[in-house]
Amino acid sequence: MHKTAVVLCLCLAALPAVAQGQGPSRPPKRKEPVAAWGLSFVYPGLGQAYNRDWGRAVAFAGSAGIGWGLYWSSWEDCVVNHTKCSIRNASRVIILAAWVGAQIDAPRRASAINRKRSLSVEVGPAPHSLGLSLARITF
Repeated sequence: MHKTAVVLCLCLAALPAVAQGQGPSRPPKRKEPVAAWGLSFVYPGLGQAYNRDWGRAVAFAGSAGIGWGLYWSSWEDCVVNHTKCSIRNASRVIILAAWVGAQIDAPRRASAINRKRSLSVEVGPAPHSLGLSLARITF
């Protein structure tokens, strides 16, 4: 029984080293800033989730969710009873700030990810040719 436990522990200890050596490594995937912006346009935080920036995705989606919750919870008070409209107005500001902020942040972060991974796009003559580059496009 004791020998079996030792062998099992040794096999489990060696498992991560064996797993790292298996399988081909995939090249880093380029993040499309337009796709990140479009997803953030649909709902705040989706573009950040596309970029796999989970903390920002939760922050933008959560703030928009809180804004929508305040908006709909004050619906009857503001529209029917004409009271507490300040809560509804504040909720509009929260929703708008999250929506615009997410649309600004998502494509900028996608571009930063691409720059970090050296996946930017250049347009113009080849680097080895004589002449000036026509444009350098980084998103």
